[in-house]
Amino acid sequence: MSSNSQRPQRGRPRDEGLRERILEAAATIALEEGTKVSFDRVARTCGASRTTLYKWWESPDALLLDALVEHTRWSIDFSGTDVGSRLAHQLRSAVRLLSDDTTAIILRRLASGAAQNVDVRRGFYEHWLAPRRAVATHILEDGIAAGEVREGIDIPAVIDALFAPVYHRAFFTSQPLDDALVENLLGIVLPGVLTPDSPGE
Repeated sequence: MSSNSQRPQRGRPRDEGLRERILEAAATIALEEGTKVSFDRVARTCGASRTTLYKWWESPDALLLDALVEHTRWSIDFSGTDVGSRLAHQLRSAVRLLSDDTTAIILRRLASGAAQNVDVRRGFYEHWLAPRRAVATHILEDGIAAGEVREGIDIPAVIDALFAPVYHRAFFTSQPLDDALVENLLGIVLPGVLTPDSPGE
């Protein structure tokens, strides 16, 4: 028998109702116990078997990240018609998530775990940060194609300039996360990004 046939195949579960209960249990437990959420604890809470959890997720941290992603899919929607409004939506979504009592606590704990564990760090980037950066990249690339965004801009640097201050405030300071921050960031960054003919100018 090959090693591949011995390995459990992880994928999207067939029982979506059970999956939702598992994700909800993981998110709830994280609020009380931090990122070290055990499969045993989640299984007892939602009535699933440990075998099911091991089959669907490679680790408790992967489960927790999936739980968070599932509950925040609205935050990476493509909204708006022009680059400025679409980026504003992404920023406001980030501010809303990082100032929400539930998601902010989970994210801070995951970020703390990521600083200490390479697997958690990789999962945090792949499951949480990378999808959001991909959306922002797509928006800016659309803007370049439409003539709204200047050609030759450093897209990763623009994304850093817009979103890093939000995460910095959320994780390291007590400064407010609000619409004023969003407007200030857009006002600082977009003039150097948008073309004179862009609707956002």
